[in-house]
Amino acid sequence: MVKELYKKIENFLQQNDADYDDISIDPNTEEVEISISWGDWKHSHARLRNLMSQLGYIRTDSVTTESDGSDCYSAVHKFIKI
Repeated sequence: MVKELYKKIENFLQQNDADYDDISIDPNTEEVEISISWGDWKHSHARLRNLMSQLGYIRTDSVTTESDGSDCYSAVHKFIKI
């Protein structure tokens, strides 16, 4: 189940030219974590949130992992299916 979900999300993000580095899915809760390294807040991070909402997911958390005060930063975004 997790493998199929991973492929579905990965294919959708690739088809839509999403900027991301890694996808991981918790096999118990099916919570999805997607990391972005040094992506623009609008074109990478906000776009990811929009694309995931098209798949029926809502972002539950976002943890900034690197920042230099500019519009670009690194973060891990967490999503659950609604």
